[in-house]
Formats: sequence, structure tokens, C-alpha cells
Amino acid sequence: MVRLSMLAAALCVLLVGAASAAAQDSTPQHFKPPGGSHRCRTGTKERPVHRLTLDNGRTFCLQLPRLLKNPEKAVAGTASFARTYNDTCGMFAITLHKSIPAGAGPVPHLHLADTEFFMPTTPGDTVRMFAQADDTPLKTYPAGQMPAFNVPPVAKVGHLDVPYGRIAYSPPGIPHSWKAATNMTNFMALWLNGFVMIPSVNVPAMGSDYLQVLYETSAWGSPTDITSAMFNGPQFVTDALSRRAGLPPTPFDELVRLQKAIDAGDKCCGDLCA
Repeated sequence: MVRLSMLAAALCVLLVGAASAAAQDSTPQHFKPPGGSHRCRTGTKERPVHRLTLDNGRTFCLQLPRLLKNPEKAVAGTASFARTYNDTCGMFAITLHKSIPAGAGPVPHLHLADTEFFMPTTPGDTVRMFAQADDTPLKTYPAGQMPAFNVPPVAKVGHLDVPYGRIAYSPPGIPHSWKAATNMTNFMALWLNGFVMIPSVNVPAMGSDYLQVLYETSAWGSPTDITSAMFNGPQFVTDALSRRAGLPPTPFDELVRLQKAIDAGDKCCGDLCA
């Protein structure tokens, strides 16, 4: 009887172990490195994997989606719309920038609903993020509030350099901007869900009237200030170098949310993607 009990207990342990292993095997391989290592599994030519180091030292293996064969180009600058709201079933969007000269980048703006991620994809490239300095609690602006228009501008702006192998994160409602800290070869902005991506990039490039651009981009949910008054004027680019931006560290869970959107939305592209 004792021997039977021991055999039953051993069988139970084996079954639990097998179930645990199966659960681990069912975890998408690109969420985290296998076996606690810091190496990512290899992706494919169409869907490469990028190993990202987070502020807390954790590693995230982000597998990118396929890109459009013939993406629409932005009306100005170096951007193309590599994936859009329409070909991802409304789950994400990607702006791809190529050959960006140092100092180039958008004017200050914010997104009322979209979460945005910023990632250099070529070794040696660095993007410089600008946002409220970290010496005060980070302020989120709801719909109806626009810094320097109907509420005070962001008092102090700081910067955050994001090199290849890292990823920056801006939640909804956070005024931000970015510039190429170096001559960048490739840089991606990834949006959840990306409905506002194309107008938020194209409208400021086409307009010269501050209020017209502000009203139109606000209607799309991405208020944009072509005068940079939101950040106390164009000199924010140099003023911010003495302070650190207060952007929150990129949460692991938010990258999981991004990866799930990429994996689900990639299937919506069909033959439009390479």
C-alpha cells in the first residue's frame, strides 16, 4: 500500500512537471529569452527579432512584423508608413525613418489615445527623446488641454538618449518630441493603435499656420505645436541637455501588449506585405 502511494506521488510530480514544461513551451518565444539567458531566438528575414534591454536589466525579445511592399511616403522628411491602421486590423502602426540627419525630428506634440514606442534598429544609431524634466512629477494632459495654448507650457524639458538595443515609451497624454542624436540609418516609431499616425506626421509638414495645424491635428487626437511653444520655443533642444527627461521606463507588460498586437495584426496584411 505504501509502495502504491509512493508510485502515485511520483506520477503526480511527473505530470505536474510535464504540464509546467508544456506551459513554458506555449509561451511565445519572442517575449523573453529562453532559460533565463540574455540571448534571443533567431527571427526570420521578414520578421526579425530585436533584443532589447530594459531599465531594470530585463531583456525583451521583440519580433517585428512584416512590412508593406510599397509603403506610402510621408509628404516631407525621411519617413514612410511601413504598417498602418488599415493593414493591421487597427491594432498597430509603424513609421519607418531612414537616413535621418543628426538634429532632424518632429516638433513637440502629444497623443490623446495612442501609446508610442521609439526604437533605433541599426547598431550605432541613437535617438534623443525630449519630454518634461524628471525633477517634477510627470504631467499627463487630457483632451482639451494644450500646453502654451490654454494651459502653461511645460516648465522644464529634459532629454533621454536611446541607443540601439533600447526602446523608449511615451504613454498617451505626454508631450514629447525626438531628434536624431547621430546620423541615424534606421529608426522605428511603433504605435498602439496607430489610427492617428499618417495625419500626425503629414499635417504639420504641410502647414505653416500654427492654429490651423493645431486644430487639425487635435481633431485627429494628436495636438501638434509647430512653433515649439509647448516646450518654451525651439531652444528646448539645447536647453534640455542639462536635464534628464521624466519619461517612464518602458514596462515589460507594455512590450508584451505591443508584441501581441504585432502578432495578431501581422496576419491582416496578406499579400500587401513582403
